[in-house]
Amino acid sequence: ADVIPETIAFVAAYRRDYESGDQWAARRVIDRLGGDGAFESMPEKAREAVKAGTAQNICHWETNLAFRPSPDRYRALRVPTTIVRGEKSRPIDRSIGQRLGALIPTSRLIELPGASHFMINTHGAECASIIGPTNRSSGPAEAGR
Repeated sequence: ADVIPETIAFVAAYRRDYESGDQWAARRVIDRLGGDGAFESMPEKAREAVKAGTAQNICHWETNLAFRPSPDRYRALRVPTTIVRGEKSRPIDRSIGQRLGALIPTSRLIELPGASHFMINTHGAECASIIGPTNRSSGPAEAGR
């Protein structure tokens, strides 16, 4: 299914709510990604941080919608790529992970049991064990040296 029109409508409503004065418009994003009630379950300090970053988050959503590389661009990637998705992630997120895994020839797809979109918060140790083995000397920080 083509989720682009639905996502465009979601982001437009998110922007409208925020520009109309809804200080808590980002609640819709957190609940969309983490499930109904995810926003309310966050500590107050975290909810405040989300609120403070709403304008920037809207910009990120809009920028991501404009980024539409062709499948051939993904097939051309030759860097080792790890795609991590949560067992409880939204179906579209799980589908995106599956599709990227099929397109990128040097990829591996890992699914974290019990995890959703916010897996770095709920499954920190598992995420660290996936990232940990990365050879940092060849990463972006060393590029061009």
